Formats: sequence, C-alpha cells, structure tokens
Amino acid sequence: MVGEVRDEVLRLISEYTEVQPGDITPQSRLQEDLGLDSIDAIEILATVEDLVHRRFSADQLQELVTVADVLERVDAALAD
Repeated sequence: MVGEVRDEVLRLISEYTEVQPGDITPQSRLQEDLGLDSIDAIEILATVEDLVHRRFSADQLQELVTVADVLERVDAALAD
C-alpha cells in the first residue's frame, strides 16, 4: 500500500510538471526544480490528502519543499 501511494504521488507530480517520474528525485524541489506554482502544489496535496485519508495543517504544507518532504509526510500519515 505504501509503495502504491508513493508511486501515485510521483505520478501526480509528474502529471503537473510534465517531468517523467523517473527523472523526479527525492531531492527535487517542488517549486525551484520542478516548476510547481502554489496552486499546483495545493491541488497535488489535496489529492494526496484524499489518498491517505488525512488532512494536513497549513504549517505542515508550508514545510513541504522537496519531493522527499512530501513522501515522508505520506509515510507518516499512512503509519498512523
């Protein structure tokens, strides 16, 4: 399940950025490297919230700078 959700997160990011999933690394920065604007990021994170059945606070969302940050938040939500 965790692997499937992580793959879906990478697919979503790829869809919004037009960067191939294989080219997205954990160190990729959402805005600077992948070109996501704040609206794209909010849309992706809303979909992620639906996937993991959890809501993230505004503070938690602002802490998400890299793909690794997003994946760590997903892992933590699935572990709860």
